[in-house]
Amino acid sequence: LNYNKNNSCSNRIIGLSGPNGVGKDSVLLGYLQNEYIDSNKNLIRLPRTTSRSPRESEIEGIDYFFSSEDEILNNWRDYIAITRYPANNSLYAIDGMKMAACLNDEDKYVVILAGIDFMPSIKYIFPESTSVYLLPPSPNELKNRLENRGTQKDELEKRLKVGEEEYLLTLASLFGKYCFFNGVIDKIIINDKLNDAVLDFSNYLETVINNPIKNIICQDEIQEQFIDSLTGVYSKCGDLYE
Repeated sequence: LNYNKNNSCSNRIIGLSGPNGVGKDSVLLGYLQNEYIDSNKNLIRLPRTTSRSPRESEIEGIDYFFSSEDEILNNWRDYIAITRYPANNSLYAIDGMKMAACLNDEDKYVVILAGIDFMPSIKYIFPESTSVYLLPPSPNELKNRLENRGTQKDELEKRLKVGEEEYLLTLASLFGKYCFFNGVIDKIIINDKLNDAVLDFSNYLETVINNPIKNIICQDEIQEQFIDSLTGVYSKCGDLYE
């Protein structure tokens, strides 16, 4: 895969990002399992590589590719992007050769579940890629979801802190004209009720996949969409993001 800004694969790459616990896996799974959607048969999920240990339910090559930190850093040229998640101090990376293998079939689209910190690199290398950002209905709801997952208190606090930082990066991406994250989000979806979020995600991807030449949405429209998403949601919740 030739990493350049004129890459012909660019419009077949979809990034689905959002804070930890927002429901990225659930939304993507709901889309992939919807038998009434034809386009989901052309979607391949590319797992990230991570240095953390696998959880009991996780499967190599399905959820993540598991590797050691030394292996990732020693082979850094193989990765499109590498980042360290501060909540667990583990490395996460996107393998360029694995992405190339997924894109060999010209009918396939590749979706990557990642934090917003990956998106500037993806957008720089693949400027016509699509970036969808999931937000929880409120910071308190995000906290509840993490607690329901059995997240330990010390890790919960770290993950909420990272979620707060991602929220600020989202603001910067939309309103910070000279920010590194400016322009990396194409679509914002509030994951309040899962079925509604899956439907919104499905409808948006149908538009993207059925239009090979991606419709460029002006930044003003994205900013308005973000402000609308805050109305009656973040303005009425706790002070986690104040």
